[in-house]
Amino acid sequence: QPSGWSKGSYLNISAGWLWSANAGSNLWYRPMDFIPFQDKEQFAPLVEQMARCAAREVIALRDRFNTLEQIQRYLLTDQRQGGGPLLNAAIASWLVGEVDTSRELFQRIGRWPTDGYDWQKDLKAFSTRLNKSIDSTEKFRAVVLETIQHRRQANGLPPDPHCLDDALDSKGGP
Repeated sequence: QPSGWSKGSYLNISAGWLWSANAGSNLWYRPMDFIPFQDKEQFAPLVEQMARCAAREVIALRDRFNTLEQIQRYLLTDQRQGGGPLLNAAIASWLVGEVDTSRELFQRIGRWPTDGYDWQKDLKAFSTRLNKSIDSTEKFRAVVLETIQHRRQANGLPPDPHCLDDALDSKGGP
């Protein structure tokens, strides 16, 4: 990430869940401080170090979130006051077969105030759509898969219509 004030770069690491209705990152952090640019000779080795750090962090995130259960455990601790974090926890809970937890989280989203912001209204509408299909594996899965495919396309990724197969064949849904 370049700086708006100085020449140089930050390193931001993020992870997001493609089932999330919003396009932002759901987890992000900055593992290195800003590297100022003075000249190519000074900057090049520091950027290489930054790239190695980024590679290590990506591997660590993949290990940390290797299963839906790991993702769900993290999301259940990241519920903050509402909105996206609750929605992600509700979806992950359904995907690992914890429908009662998912239902309770969707109910909390239903009580979440939107303060009139369109993005909050959209998130709440998406949550309501999912909650209405919570007892139907086919319907819930279709809504989640539609969102994943939309996000994959927006990120320039190829379609993957079977991305939920392994997870849901053994445990997901009611």
